[in-house]
Amino acid sequence: MVKEKKFKFLFNIFIFILLTFFIFFFRLSFGNSIISPIKVLNIIFNKPFSNLDGSILTVIRSIRIPSFISSFIIGAVLSVSGLVMQVILKNPLAEPYTLGISSGASFGCSLAIFISSFFSISGKIFFSEGFSITLIKMIPLFAILFGILAALLIFLIALKTKSYSSSSLIISGIIVNSFFTAAITILFYLLGQKVNLALSWMMGIIPLADRSWLFLIIFELFLTIIYLSFHKEFDLISISGSLENVVGLNAAKFKQVFFLISAIGVSLIVAQSGIIPFIGIIVPYLLKLNSENHFKENLIYSIFFGGNFLVVIDILTYLIPSLFGSNIQLPIGAVSGFLGAPFFLFLLLKRKLN
Repeated sequence: MVKEKKFKFLFNIFIFILLTFFIFFFRLSFGNSIISPIKVLNIIFNKPFSNLDGSILTVIRSIRIPSFISSFIIGAVLSVSGLVMQVILKNPLAEPYTLGISSGASFGCSLAIFISSFFSISGKIFFSEGFSITLIKMIPLFAILFGILAALLIFLIALKTKSYSSSSLIISGIIVNSFFTAAITILFYLLGQKVNLALSWMMGIIPLADRSWLFLIIFELFLTIIYLSFHKEFDLISISGSLENVVGLNAAKFKQVFFLISAIGVSLIVAQSGIIPFIGIIVPYLLKLNSENHFKENLIYSIFFGGNFLVVIDILTYLIPSLFGSNIQLPIGAVSGFLGAPFFLFLLLKRKLN
């Protein structure tokens, strides 16, 4: 039985890897313009192609491959974070967007842009001769601080109301989300002409992965290792909701710590991509349809499923306008919201009926 389950797990990973290569190839072919699959294959395998335009090679290597990497990482992190939050709160409606973590991190990023508008054109604060800080480069720090603040506010509201049920925490998250969304709107109004920069980022973007992403990849990989190290505890929480009589840990503190860890991971992603909603709801829910999977298996599946899912949505941001004869790209946050909102409603109605 154990060997059969292990074989099934490895087989599923193999299928996910094949699917990833297929979607990778599909992403290289589709964008603002469609590149022939034959040309893509020749570029991938470095074969000479007599009619190959140099600009096509540049587009694939400098734009589409980095775009695939970044969208895959963003989707994977949002999915894993949603899985962690759903296990902790034992609620399929929990995810970084609905709980206000994304809004808190987005407020931090918007605040950094807002403050930078009061300084020089480069947005630098000069502390002494030869030493300055560019606020735009400090966006990840602002995102982390306010992402953590959003998480703390959720637990503070729960503490004040003396209710730690999953439904109460979800409602607390909605309150926090509304507060930071309103604060962002005020900042946008005060930004004046610079609002376009913040607004386009807020609607969700897929930045091109470069060397600066190395730290992000290492950090998110480190968080994933932490999650995997405590996979047994997560399984126990998902079953019983308590660890005190099993492994001697405080269940409440365990949940709070990993909620904050997840908030940090999401905040770094928000600093790069803006708000991309509902990925953390859709992917974990679809994976948990198979109740036989343990947390460790679902987490690894979430990485592949979530990463590929967001790459597909990224492709749709180009394909949908092309159906109407346009070569613009839709905001990925708007597309994911358009797909995720009905799914969120479905889950809400399902819980109501149950």
